[in-house]
Amino acid sequence: MTPIEFINIATKLLPEFDGKVENLNKFINALDLLETIKETNEAIAIKLIKTKLNQTVSRLLTNETTIEAIKVTLVTNIKHQSPQNITAKLLSIKQQNKTDNDFAKEVESLTQQLETAYISDGLSPQLAKSYSAQSAVKAIKTNAKSSEVKMLMRAGQFSTASEALTKFIELGAESTDTVNINYINKSRNFNKYRERGNSSQFSQRNNNFNGNIRGRQQSPNYNYNRNNNHRSSNYRGRYKRNRNVRYTEASENSGAPQAAHLGDALN
Repeated sequence: MTPIEFINIATKLLPEFDGKVENLNKFINALDLLETIKETNEAIAIKLIKTKLNQTVSRLLTNETTIEAIKVTLVTNIKHQSPQNITAKLLSIKQQNKTDNDFAKEVESLTQQLETAYISDGLSPQLAKSYSAQSAVKAIKTNAKSSEVKMLMRAGQFSTASEALTKFIELGAESTDTVNINYINKSRNFNKYRERGNSSQFSQRNNNFNGNIRGRQQSPNYNYNRNNNHRSSNYRGRYKRNRNVRYTEASENSGAPQAAHLGDALN
């Protein structure tokens, strides 16, 4: 294999490596394949490998002259966190003001790290996937912001983290639609209530307006009759009192006028 042919194959074979633990195994596997086809091009392979590393990871390499030496350096310095630490991080994620998609991405990223950590500790891929899925579901059930979604998630059974995350996003969308429908219904009821209230207030104002008009129309005659009745009452009262006085005076002197009248007649 010529150097040009090797460079073409190696460039397509090697992925970019960002230094994340979850991507280390993929990069190591690519180095294993590169080592099988290197032939006499290992020095070229070393230079190509360094072009695929980010700045932080490239600083880990010093005087490595073989592909095997690069693998040892990367595995030694880029270590997986313990499953316990990753599980603690996973369960401490709070959704709060994050969208459902953003929250799901965080859970998914840590779940993948947890699965890799389980495998690194010697668990089979099947058990690692199962245990990491259980932690992911627990994180959603505990830290999702919607109490309705958490309740529905607790009622479900999920075998993989992907299945749980998909259901979580679906439930979040359904919950949002329900909130929007309730908001629309409440708005409609409020508008109907306001319309009835405005109609009632208009009728009341209209009745008050008509009543005031009738009152103003009737008030002159009413005041005149009331004043006239008052004067008549006063007149009748004074007349009655005068009549009673005259009657009393006449009763007290009822004999005197007659006697004087007879005396005048005898004289």
